[in-house]
Amino acid sequence: LTRRLVATGSIFPWQEIIIAPEVGGYQVAAVNVEIGDSVRKGQVLARLSSALLQSQVEISRASVEQASAVLANAQAALRRGESLAVSGGLSSADLDQLRSNAIAAQAGLATARANLDSAELRLRFTRVTAPDDGVITARTANIGQVVQAGTEMLRLLRRNRIEWRAEVPEADLAAVRTGQKVNMTTAAGVQLGGSVRSIAPTVQSSNRTG
Repeated sequence: LTRRLVATGSIFPWQEIIIAPEVGGYQVAAVNVEIGDSVRKGQVLARLSSALLQSQVEISRASVEQASAVLANAQAALRRGESLAVSGGLSSADLDQLRSNAIAAQAGLATARANLDSAELRLRFTRVTAPDDGVITARTANIGQVVQAGTEMLRLLRRNRIEWRAEVPEADLAAVRTGQKVNMTTAAGVQLGGSVRSIAPTVQSSNRTG
């Protein structure tokens, strides 16, 4: 005896990703996709204005060069001081000061390089890319709009995958098992086959379905 359970339900995205920039306060320079476009992971979907961040990168690079020069001078001075200290021409206090200057210059160079890495990273973040393959389902960004970090620009249906969520009466939930085969008929009369992926652990209080 085969028992059949008839249920109705709606189609939902399997996973819908909200795509937002990781830097804020910049204008949208370009939006490369429209609703319905298929995209690949890593594809550039939109670009923010990068002129200001590009200038910050150049400033950070100049700071690295300056810090490198300061370190080279400090290390040269330290080598000369160590040579003089051997012959007694430099006091221990002065030699300690030269060593301190060299350490400070090394730290200054490390800070300048870290600032450069940060500026380059922020510049890369002006390119808003797709986190996975999928289809664009919504677009809220327009050229010229100033967006903030975390502001929704696009929505992505991950891997172009959707699922049907059946509403089963509470009394019948015990008959449903993960992996069971399902035959579904769409509103257009198309027959589709599938299987139960998961069962919700709760029921809706309004209509007692799960």
